[in-house]
Amino acid sequence: MIFQTVEATVGFAELNGRIKAKLRGWCLEQALVAGRAREVEDGEGAGFADFCMQIGRVLYDFGQYEQALEYHGKALKIRLATLGEEHLDTANTLIGMAHAYICQGQYDKALEYHGKALTISLATMGEAHPSTARTYTGMALVYDNQGEYEQALEYYGKALTISLATVGEAHPDTAATYNGMAGVYDSQGQYEQALEYYGKDLKIKLATLGEAHPDTATTYNNMASVYKSQGQYEQALEYHGKALTIYLATLGEAHPATAITYNNMALVYDKPGQYEQALEYYGKALTIYLATLGEAHPYTATTYNNMASVYDKQGQYEQALEFYGKALQIQLATLGEAHPLTRQVQAAVGRLKAAR
Repeated sequence: MIFQTVEATVGFAELNGRIKAKLRGWCLEQALVAGRAREVEDGEGAGFADFCMQIGRVLYDFGQYEQALEYHGKALKIRLATLGEEHLDTANTLIGMAHAYICQGQYDKALEYHGKALTISLATMGEAHPSTARTYTGMALVYDNQGEYEQALEYYGKALTISLATVGEAHPDTAATYNGMAGVYDSQGQYEQALEYYGKDLKIKLATLGEAHPDTATTYNNMASVYKSQGQYEQALEYHGKALTIYLATLGEAHPATAITYNNMALVYDKPGQYEQALEYYGKALTIYLATLGEAHPYTATTYNNMASVYDKQGQYEQALEFYGKALQIQLATLGEAHPLTRQVQAAVGRLKAAR
């Protein structure tokens, strides 16, 4: 009777999702409670700094980037006071903060913190060290997001050379660099090269992390985007589906990574003209982005732009202008006028205004 009632109302999949979301929320709250208690007990010691880093990583994984920065900032303050500027733990704290800034779309800030970390890593560990490689990878990711693809490949190349020499091929650091390089090749339209490097990345992740891991899901997502660009829509949806299943099971619905997958699936539906399905999935992505990253984020801008494009193709020009306008406002503030994506949206706005 209970089973029939559940299935007839919310359904087991929906119920399971809600329970997992509640459990994740409870875990997050417990981590914050523990952090506040530990701060009262030992708010200035090295142990508390380590604890703050752990909480910061949990918050980052949950997509709570502002709170992650708060705890990484506490750790940085203590480590600067107790270990000084030229210590690897200080560098690792700066790297953690830089990654959170990347996720917030604060690319200049991310480069600043990665730059500080690189200076420390080079001074303490030298060029040929995994910490230096991770910093190069982080800086490359920023350049990639800013559309500076040649600079991104240069820094990924530095990271890859170090990683292969220090940790070897079958290591998550090497996989992350392959993934980053593949993303640049994808952005440049070099799809076969992109798939080759994503394949290297996926092989390592399956061997080291397994199938049911968010990082593995990210690679599935990225490969799907390449298939979409090649017009292989069925394969693209299959790989996005693999990613979505993993994200929902590990991170939940209300996470930026899940939103990215919805956005990507919408792009696949958009290509062959399945506009209603595209708008449905863009809508799911936008709801999550607004709740987790806020209005003023490049990912939110991208979704507004994608929805505007659909309205444009449907001949709903006023609605298209409205959404292009929302995207442009965010892009000018976060990416700047010279970014390729900003110029693309400016051109669309100009075209529609001229046609009025």
